[in-house]
Amino acid sequence: MEKKEIISVIAAQMNELFGIKGETVTEDSALMEDLGLSSFDMLLLLPEIENKFGVEFSAGSLRSMITVGDISDYIIQTSSQSEKG
Repeated sequence: MEKKEIISVIAAQMNELFGIKGETVTEDSALMEDLGLSSFDMLLLLPEIENKFGVEFSAGSLRSMITVGDISDYIIQTSSQSEKG
């Protein structure tokens, strides 16, 4: 799956959970600052993303999730590692 498609799925999930319009979600959107997500919102969002993409976010990886692009990069990286292994 390409990065653009992943971001589209993340945007749809944010719309469903929080009413955030898809067109406002870009690769560079900061999750908390730009999109207004709280840490509690992240706890709701990330399990949904894990289920959709078959990935698991570690506690360490969560600290580096600043933008939507960070989430999509992690999904791509994790997916490619699991395909190799």
